[in-house]
Amino acid sequence: MRLTVDERDALIMGAFIGGVGAALLLVFDLFWRFPWQVMLLLVAGMVVLGGLIAAMSLADVRRESDRRESSRVSLLAWAVLNGGRCETDLAAFTTDGEG
Repeated sequence: MRLTVDERDALIMGAFIGGVGAALLLVFDLFWRFPWQVMLLLVAGMVVLGGLIAAMSLADVRRESDRRESSRVSLLAWAVLNGGRCETDLAAFTTDGEG
């Protein structure tokens, strides 16, 4: 399956968050020494957080894509049923709805 640009951007964002967060923790370890077990848990947590953010963003992107496809199908069905014509004129949108 080929990824769309939005899906690819969501995955890159999650990888960036996880990678940069883990790298920052390792840089902080250079100045403030923490036990390696603590650093391992923090780095793993940052990677998991980046993956979680990527998954949630990807779900939003796919939901929006499904919504656009549903709108496209509905509009296409309307166009087929009405022969592509719209009987409403501009005056119908400018009246107050009572007349």
